Amino acid sequence: MEEKKNKIGKIFGLLIIIVIIISSIVAYSRYFGTTGLEIIETPVVHNDLPTSFNGFKVITFSDIHYGRTTTTKDVEKIVKKINKLRPDVVIFLGDLFDEDVKIDNKSVDDLKKILNKINASISKYAIKGDNDYSNQKYYDTIFKYANFDILENSNDLIYYKGNTPIKIIGTTSLLKSKIDFDSAFKNEDENEYFTILLSHEPNTINEIKDKKVNIMFTAHSLGGLINVPFVDGVMKYKGSDNYLKGEYKVNSTLMYVNSGIGTYKYDFRWFNRPSINLYRLYNN
Repeated sequence: MEEKKNKIGKIFGLLIIIVIIISSIVAYSRYFGTTGLEIIETPVVHNDLPTSFNGFKVITFSDIHYGRTTTTKDVEKIVKKINKLRPDVVIFLGDLFDEDVKIDNKSVDDLKKILNKINASISKYAIKGDNDYSNQKYYDTIFKYANFDILENSNDLIYYKGNTPIKIIGTTSLLKSKIDFDSAFKNEDENEYFTILLSHEPNTINEIKDKKVNIMFTAHSLGGLINVPFVDGVMKYKGSDNYLKGEYKVNSTLMYVNSGIGTYKYDFRWFNRPSINLYRLYNN
């Protein structure tokens, strides 16, 4: 009888340990893994880049999913970190909002004022993510107030220390609309420019076909949210497939996937801290 009690006690103790471990992992993923913004700096070397753009600094940030695990104070911290880096261009790659979170007028006013404080020596650009379409009016109001150029199947030319520009192109969300690549790439000047493409979903790279893209900046994947040893990311969202974070070479395009700041569907991040990306462009 005593032996049976000891066995039950050991099993009960083991169960308690397992519960404590699981609870600790969940608590870490929810309350620590979703905080502590990181800056990921990457040199981008491309022989076709105009030499006048050597050292050009681009910051991308994305997937805030405001109201889930990202608060107003978090957005303020993001802006402060961006400004300390003194970028030439700042790019928001979509999903300011989350389709499951209701946005009120106070949140809109707060985001307008905070994002307006972002400083860039040349330009600020924004594209919409799939979650932004349910709040398009709010999205447009916020980013226009913050002096971002919203690119929707459209483009712009950027000049830096010279007379040779590069072209920056932004598309609509691959999951929410048919991307009009002809309009996106169109420019009255038929010269061949060094081209940077902005698109929320990485899978847009598979749709480009005959268009020339030197560099592509994208997001959406959230880095797979949960990273474990020998597995890149547990969560894989439609539109990103195996493009989770970091650099990829697809045909002749260098693609960089931003792993984002917030969470989607599940309020956890594990070994995958929220991050913004700083890219320094070089000719060689």
